[in-house]
Amino acid sequence: MLEKIRESNNINLLSLYSNIGQSEKSLEIFDKINRKNILPDVQSKIYSQIATVQKNIGNYEDCISYLKQSIEIKKKLGDIEGYCLVLINRADVLIKVKKYDRAREDLDRAKGWAEKIGNEDLLVLLKGNLSNLYLKIGQYKEANNLYMDIIKLCKTQKNYQVLVNTLQNLGTNYFLLNNYSKCKKYYSEAIRYAKKMNYVSNLAEIFFNLAIINLKKGKTIDANNFLYDSERYYTKLNNSYMKKKINQIKKSIK
Repeated sequence: MLEKIRESNNINLLSLYSNIGQSEKSLEIFDKINRKNILPDVQSKIYSQIATVQKNIGNYEDCISYLKQSIEIKKKLGDIEGYCLVLINRADVLIKVKKYDRAREDLDRAKGWAEKIGNEDLLVLLKGNLSNLYLKIGQYKEANNLYMDIIKLCKTQKNYQVLVNTLQNLGTNYFLLNNYSKCKKYYSEAIRYAKKMNYVSNLAEIFFNLAIINLKKGKTIDANNFLYDSERYYTKLNNSYMKKKINQIKKSIK
């Protein structure tokens, strides 16, 4: 009985620490959980949570591995909505590591099921990741069209996480097109919502991108300020890879 209470407490703590971006604590708690004695649906949730932690600290391959385990469980349970959601999450990480074909496969599979069950929320998420994929492979017009559709939908639904992701991606799109005024416009809007909702990962990425933009324009003081902001948020995420990258950039512009 005591063992069950301890496991339940650890699961709740993992959920808490992963939600507030406490990566070290999350990993520490995850190692204490005996996953063999837990119901499959809870196992799947745990794997998805620890995958998010691994993503935040830049361990993308570990993240993909845990998401694979979550996907397999969701499929066995017949949890179609959960299955689609984890596929979409894995596609997002696959895009980050430039495995675009695999990402498209996950998105196509999720789209088929989402349309079958008529889940509009999943279809919005799908559009977001598909836009991101278009962005990465250089199909900027297609990406922009989808982004604008998603922003309207998210504002209506008050879906702030997808809204922030989309505004951030739209800003990045204009950054790649060298349209810095529009880039800053959408980044500023993304920052406003991200601060309101405390989306630490988004803030870290956006401030880093703003630093790079200012470096390209020769504005080293502004760039350093944005690097400071970005480093502050990456420290909260315990992302040593990005902190090291930021320090390297700081040294290069002294």
